[in-house]
Amino acid sequence: MIYDRIVDFRIEQIGWPTSKTDFISKGIKYYEVFEDFPYQNTDVKIIDSNTMDFTYNQHIKDVGKFKKTEKVDLNSYGGSVKFY
Repeated sequence: MIYDRIVDFRIEQIGWPTSKTDFISKGIKYYEVFEDFPYQNTDVKIIDSNTMDFTYNQHIKDVGKFKKTEKVDLNSYGGSVKFY
């Protein structure tokens, strides 16, 4: 769902979001999509007006496990999506 909202943002705002804060500040439909987003860290890298990289990591479950075990999961959840 978040990927659809990023595309909606691009069309409606005539540009990519510059950050998570920028994204959620543009309306409730953008804010709501992040309510259940299971990652604490997001990064946006705008290449040009047609291309953007959206990266996310620090899955909430991984952070919780680290607090209990103090061990880092080498196969932790995260990812990157390229829009063009």
